[in-house]
Amino acid sequence: CYSWVSDREAIAVVNSYKIDGGKVVQIEQKLTPGQSEAWAQNAVGWANSIWQDILG
Repeated sequence: CYSWVSDREAIAVVNSYKIDGGKVVQIEQKLTPGQSEAWAQNAVGWANSIWQDILG
């Protein structure tokens, strides 16, 4: 999950899950060490790839 914190910078929250006994269980959560333009670029790249997959 990316969150924009300014018009040029973003942060990210990364969660990992596994299936345990037929249930989805969170096993890890990470936060980026701080906001940055690099995370904002990652967010734009992620969004563009999703839009391309969905809209072609």
